[in-house]
Parts: sequence; C-alpha cells; structure tokens
Amino acid sequence: PLLFEKKMQLDFDKIIVVGCSPDLQKSRLMKRNSLTEEQALQRISAQLPLSQKIKQADFVIENDGTLEELQRRVQQ
Repeated sequence: PLLFEKKMQLDFDKIIVVGCSPDLQKSRLMKRNSLTEEQALQRISAQLPLSQKIKQADFVIENDGTLEELQRRVQQ
C-alpha cells in the first residue's frame, strides 16, 4: 500500500515496514510482475524511498533472505 504517499499513517497505531536491498527489490518485482528492468526501476522510483519509510516506521523487518528467515524475523 502507498501508506505514506497517501498520508494515511495517522490512521494506524503502529507501522511495520518490510524492506530489502534495492537489487533484490528490483529482481523480485521483475519476476513477480513480468516487468523489464526499466519498468521495474520506473515503478520503484515512483514510490517513496525505503529510507524515508523506515524513518516513519515503528518496526522494520529486513526481507533479504528466504521465506523461513522472514517468518522468523516477523515472530521476533
């Protein structure tokens, strides 16, 4: 969701941001949406940078690994 872009963050008690490295974000986006590298980069650049989202988050979860690693981090 475009939570910060839509200025909706005040509608929630806590905000969790899940992020990964820019290269992995691009790769996942290309695979999931069948996008070219250029299309993926355009979509990413249209969003608020992850660094700005992290500054506004109550919790940050790194998602650079496997699904199992993500699940462990969520539980923590």
